[in-house]
Amino acid sequence: MYAQISGVVLDESGYPMIGANVYWAGTTKGVATGIDGEFTIMPVKSTNRLVASFVGCHNDTTVVLNRQPLTIVLIDETVLDEVTITERKMGVIKSRTSAFDTQTIGTEELCRAACCNLSEAFETSASVDVAYSDAATGAKQIRLLGLSGTYVQLIQENTPAVRGLAQTFGLEYIPGPWMSSIQVSKGTSSVINGYEATSGQINVELLKPQLQNPLSVNLMFNSEIMGEANIMGGWQIPLGEEEVHEHEHHHEEGEHCHHRSLYTGILAHYGGSYMTMDGNHDSFADMPKIQNVNLANRWFYRQGEYTFQAFVRGLYDRRRGGQNVHHQPALTNPYLINLNTWRVEGFFKNGYVFDEESGSSVALITAVSYHNLNNTYGARTWDANQLNVYEFRRWRSH
Repeated sequence: MYAQISGVVLDESGYPMIGANVYWAGTTKGVATGIDGEFTIMPVKSTNRLVASFVGCHNDTTVVLNRQPLTIVLIDETVLDEVTITERKMGVIKSRTSAFDTQTIGTEELCRAACCNLSEAFETSASVDVAYSDAATGAKQIRLLGLSGTYVQLIQENTPAVRGLAQTFGLEYIPGPWMSSIQVSKGTSSVINGYEATSGQINVELLKPQLQNPLSVNLMFNSEIMGEANIMGGWQIPLGEEEVHEHEHHHEEGEHCHHRSLYTGILAHYGGSYMTMDGNHDSFADMPKIQNVNLANRWFYRQGEYTFQAFVRGLYDRRRGGQNVHHQPALTNPYLINLNTWRVEGFFKNGYVFDEESGSSVALITAVSYHNLNNTYGARTWDANQLNVYEFRRWRSH
């Protein structure tokens, strides 16, 4: 009765399990397996049920009937499926290093807003208020710290974008799917890009060709017979095999890298509303019918420490409002609103970094825009055009 009981504890693959616990059920009498998974234990009078256990495995209970060597196999208790770890970007980020009170609205927040243009990008954010200032023409006005849009500077990639004649409908000229992020600075901001930033500054970053998908399509249609389509894409343009070999040669010798890369991107937008809105049935359109065509092309080039960016955009915006002659056929001289806008704009950015560690660099930014209006309000016409030229130079040396 007192002969020793021996055996070995293995895993499912047949390998010995070191340090497994072997004990008699209901007692504190037990041993641990050695380096070969083997064990030797003295029997007890109270039970013949021998338990083997190991962390992460199911316990195994064996009824001992004789003194033959035992072979115990432990089965894994938990089998984990593949785990994918993902990072979620914050929708709104508040800068703690900027001298100004700056918030960045990223793609996550823009996706939540499901905005069709910049004027609708702030619907889920309390930092900016946007409201209709004129229902007859559909103009929207932005408010920051309680002040109207004339005191808020709206820039596009740190170049003047919406100013002068473009302020009336400028918020609707930047389609939502084109935007990658928005930076909102409250309070008096920098005057580098103009004097308008009395109550704050809003900077819009557009999609970059080197970061875009080869093709993206965004469509929208609602019950008010209003539709929108956006087609976007970014591609790398091969510059030939000799540049790649040159890059590899310099890289091997530890010399300065002169690898060249060129990207181009297309941003295309069309939006239109075709149904006359007259909710109060006064024969005067509550909102104008709008047709908007927006086409942009941008380029990105880098060679070594030199970077060049170019952006050009053309825009046509047409609005038709006023009295609805279909509801009042007797009107001989209806009050009609016809607004036509043509706009061409572009910018060029050049930058060269002399020493990245010390921050020595030189930059030159040039932006040009031409805005033309051909408007009719009833019997009155209003034609206007505006040309803006902006240039910024910076030299930084330490």
